[in-house]
Parts: sequence; structure tokens; C-alpha cells
Amino acid sequence: MDSVYERYKVYGPYVRKQDGRKIMRLKHIYGHNLTIAYARYLMEQKIGRQLIEDEQVHHKDGDLTNDALDNLTIVLGSDHTRGHATKYTESETVECAWCHVGVILTPLQLRKRHGNRNRNKGNFFCSKSCAGSFGKQVQLDE
Repeated sequence: MDSVYERYKVYGPYVRKQDGRKIMRLKHIYGHNLTIAYARYLMEQKIGRQLIEDEQVHHKDGDLTNDALDNLTIVLGSDHTRGHATKYTESETVECAWCHVGVILTPLQLRKRHGNRNRNKGNFFCSKSCAGSFGKQVQLDE
């Protein structure tokens, strides 16, 4: 049995539908359940201990579905957050999916747009009116 989780029955890895990432489900011998990221589970098995609260697992290539051990590294949470926050430091112009007007997005708007893309909400609209027109067209075409 795994040394790090010797008091748990281990299930997985399972693929999450939301983002395609793998997770592990662990059931403790006393009944409580635990769900952790597969990358975290792999690193804990590699180093032979559980990660402390401030340690996180970083994917070197940025692909959150690539859980190869040579792609994973342990970083402090503050450093990990800082490293990813610098991804969006400048404004960018994007085009509305309905009316094709260019709109300048701030770094905060870019971060939100990136999050929406990860949830399969890839289209950008300049207004609610354009989003509604696009949605109406999609419904009529189906």
C-alpha cells in the first residue's frame, strides 16, 4: 500500500469533466473522504510525504493535463500565484464574435476571458445585445 496514504483506500485517477484534469479520490479507514489533484498525489508519492499547506505542484509546460513527473515541480503557493499572475500584464484587442468590432480588454478582463475559455465559453461579445443575437442565431440554426 502507498506509504503516504496508507490509511486510505485509493480510487482513480478520474478525469474531471469541467477541465479534463485528473483527480484522486481517497477514502480514510474511519470513513471520511478526500479528493486531491492527481499531480499532487504523484508528487507526494515521489517525495514520500504529504505536501505542506503552502506547497503546490506546478506544471512546467503549462499543460494542466500533462501529469508526467518530469513536467511537475513543487513551488511555494505565493511564488506559484505570482508566476501565473504575470501572464496578463498588458491590454489586448479582441474581436466581438457577432459584430466583429475590436474591443480593448484590460488585464483583469483577459484573466476572466481565459477562465471562460477553460470552461468552454470561448466566444467574446462586446455587449449583451451581441451575445443575445448570437445565441438566438445558434438556436435557430439547430
